[in-house]
Amino acid sequence: LVRRHYTMQMPLDHAIDPTVPSWIRIRTCGPADLPLLYRLEQETFADHWGHRPVTYEEWSDAFLARKDSEPSLWFVAEADGDPVGYLTAMFEGSRGWVGNLGVLSVWRRRGVGGALLRHVFSEFQRRGFTEAGLEVDSGNETGAVGVYERAGLEVVREYETFEKSIVAATDDRVRREA
Repeated sequence: LVRRHYTMQMPLDHAIDPTVPSWIRIRTCGPADLPLLYRLEQETFADHWGHRPVTYEEWSDAFLARKDSEPSLWFVAEADGDPVGYLTAMFEGSRGWVGNLGVLSVWRRRGVGGALLRHVFSEFQRRGFTEAGLEVDSGNETGAVGVYERAGLEVVREYETFEKSIVAATDDRVRREA
């Protein structure tokens, strides 16, 4: 066993306070912000388990190819006009789904992630969605699971990732065993 991942969900049947700290501004992004979203994703996930850097072309092709891609649910958090975090979301039926949430390392543990979540949950409610959800690596070193729990999400499913090393036989071993 090398990793556990959770599906976390919550009903949107209660008031969500979209208030953010006064020093954070959250704005909607659009296709013109793709280079910014790419940069933020690459920086915020650089140290994450399993992250593999990709080129902008690889990232944007995959990101835009998603049939559930919804530009009106892409958000950037800014402090003094500088981007400090981002969130991309989509929907399926009556459920809003957080695709990615990342906060630059120097801005973590200051409420940016929670502010982005409250913002998108409020937007989900405004659009009539009845549930919010996401998937997370339970071993995420940034404390993401705690951020999500404080936002009201609960684990509804757990997935385990296993790894097994396979050593290729040398030519000599293959001959001896044949």
